[in-house]
Amino acid sequence: MARSATDERIIDLPIELIVGRMRTVGSESNFALRSENPTPTGVWFRVHHGASMASWGEKITVTLTPMGQQTKVHIFSECGMPTQLIDYGKNRKVVNYLFDFIMRPGYGQPAQNQDHAQQQAQPVQQPAAQARFCTACGKPIVPGARFCVGCGKPLQ
Repeated sequence: MARSATDERIIDLPIELIVGRMRTVGSESNFALRSENPTPTGVWFRVHHGASMASWGEKITVTLTPMGQQTKVHIFSECGMPTQLIDYGKNRKVVNYLFDFIMRPGYGQPAQNQDHAQQQAQPVQQPAAQARFCTACGKPIVPGARFCVGCGKPLQ
């Protein structure tokens, strides 16, 4: 397996809402927001995911580029320890988790915009062969399933 993973998607949400969601990433997960860096073309975030039994942790860069009422989101995750040769799919899981987090309805936005986000928070572009994984046990998620087949955890 690779020591890094990357993905890019067009999200039907304005950049301001996604920035708000990224600012709360540490309050709901084992992620720590390290920095927020505005650029002439958008904004990028540096996020860190803590060490576990499967990994020494991951360094993640999330780049947001506005496209009218849509936002291009690019997420790159790499192993926190440069000498780590195998990541056991952890970087891909981190990338998928962050896209799910960004697209979760109602996060990081004013209450009056929640209905709009529920209608609009869906990826425009996602590879069909790309599997999602359970954040608890790492097993692949069966499309349409409400619970993980590996550990029974309710899926969102």
